[in-house]
Amino acid sequence: MHIKALSLKINSLEAEKALLITRNDELESRLIQLGQNLSIASVIASSATVTPCTVESVSNLVSSGSAFKPVHTQTMMQRLNNGRQSAAEALRWPVLENVAAAYGHQYNENLVNNMQIELDIAREECSLVQEKIVKMGCINSELEHQLINAKESLEKAEMRARQAEEQVGEFCRNCSRQEEYQKSLQSEFLVKYSAIEREVNDLKEELALKNEQLNARMIENNKRNEEMRQWRFAMDEMETVHMEIKMLEKQVVLQI
Repeated sequence: MHIKALSLKINSLEAEKALLITRNDELESRLIQLGQNLSIASVIASSATVTPCTVESVSNLVSSGSAFKPVHTQTMMQRLNNGRQSAAEALRWPVLENVAAAYGHQYNENLVNNMQIELDIAREECSLVQEKIVKMGCINSELEHQLINAKESLEKAEMRARQAEEQVGEFCRNCSRQEEYQKSLQSEFLVKYSAIEREVNDLKEELALKNEQLNARMIENNKRNEEMRQWRFAMDEMETVHMEIKMLEKQVVLQI
């Protein structure tokens, strides 16, 4: 936006500068024309008497509009307009009618003076226009320098943006690779987990079977232990009976 604004401002100043240069050329031509007209009016004013030739020269000079041709510009100052208007209004046709009168010599002097005033005004305006052209040239140069700096800043910013975009792209690619690697690890983990889960289930089934077998053996051992206990009890009973038999035998022997 800043570069666009600078470009528009530079284009506007260039257009205005072109208009001022055109105006300056017009004013320079105007100065040359006024200088020539002033020379003619000076010759006319130097005449001691007013002759028909003099009247015709002044009439042609005024009627042709070359002596008091209006100057149009947007930058004209009000006081320059006032000066030109006073110079032009002083020498219109009502005054021209008195050229043949006794005041012809005074009229010619006024003509020269008024043309000199208009010449000075045109010179002043030309000077102002030239000064403005110089100022606009300086402003334009400064704006062009700012535009160059802004373009350089924009190029640097675009370069940083491209670098950032490349970094973001590389980061996204790394993220994609990392995501693919994570998916691969996850798939591998799921495969291993499934295998281990199946193995654990097999071990659980085997353990349950062994528990059943162990319970069966424990029941069988309990039965055997019960049988052994009963067998030992029977043996103890038999030994007791055997001892009693021996004692009875001894008693019988003693009684005999």
